[in-house]
Amino acid sequence: GQHSTRKAIVSQAAATETAESVIKIPQSIHDVDNGKILGFGADLSDDHPGFHDQEYKQRRVRIANIAREHEIGDPIPHIQYTPQEVEVWGTALSKLKALFPTHACQEFNRSLTNFNFR
Repeated sequence: GQHSTRKAIVSQAAATETAESVIKIPQSIHDVDNGKILGFGADLSDDHPGFHDQEYKQRRVRIANIAREHEIGDPIPHIQYTPQEVEVWGTALSKLKALFPTHACQEFNRSLTNFNFR
């Protein structure tokens, strides 16, 4: 009847939506596309603290472009951060470190010393 037809249409739409929303999981580091995972351009939401700061947005794009251009296996490029950036990220990292034991996965916590955070 009409109910079973409607149910079949809804089920088919849900299956199509699920199939379209499946994300391909990289099987190798070489499957990772920096251009897709690094959503760091100048397009910021209007509630982002840097939304009105053109200098910040340009710097953000330059750093993101360096990361996007990096090829797996090449030396990691060195970025000279400003003293203000070092201070901001130092504050953020010190607050995050307190959360790592209870909020980060075991793999992250085990490898944390390899990141050489200062």
